[in-house]
Amino acid sequence: MRPVARIAQSVEQGIENPCVLGSIPSPGTKFKETSLTAGFLLSVLSVFLVTRDLPSISGDISMNAVCYVLLILAVGVSLISPYSVWVGLMLINVLTLLIYGADKLAARKSWRRIPENTLLLFGLLGGWIGALAGQQIFRHKTQKQPFRTRFMLSIAANIAAVLLAFWLGYGR
Repeated sequence: MRPVARIAQSVEQGIENPCVLGSIPSPGTKFKETSLTAGFLLSVLSVFLVTRDLPSISGDISMNAVCYVLLILAVGVSLISPYSVWVGLMLINVLTLLIYGADKLAARKSWRRIPENTLLLFGLLGGWIGALAGQQIFRHKTQKQPFRTRFMLSIAANIAAVLLAFWLGYGR
């Protein structure tokens, strides 16, 4: 039942607070971090399932655009979390792993692929652990030498940036 219909039903039944009907959260309701993570993973799956067969303006769905929308969602979820850095790193790694799987699936089905620059950017932003796992799990991008070299350089750049941020924050 739609929320508007539930509110109308609650008014008919004389319920003063329609939030007790279950689908409308009460003001001040606190959500657990695990429900945010589960909600993010469900949104990743639903966006992929809904958009994989839809045509875009150019005729093909741009998986690249879907990747960046999911990245924005991951940043948003991590910003509202009490442990934003750790949740953000976990989400970017899970998202990178899923993107490698989606790219492997697209390669097998002859669908539009995710550009290598997007895969490299997600690794550079901290998802390199998920990228390494995705490469091994899906056997994807393990032999292509120019990509491997750039990927290893992005890992080194990410580690150097983390060490520099740590040194600037705590080392001086």
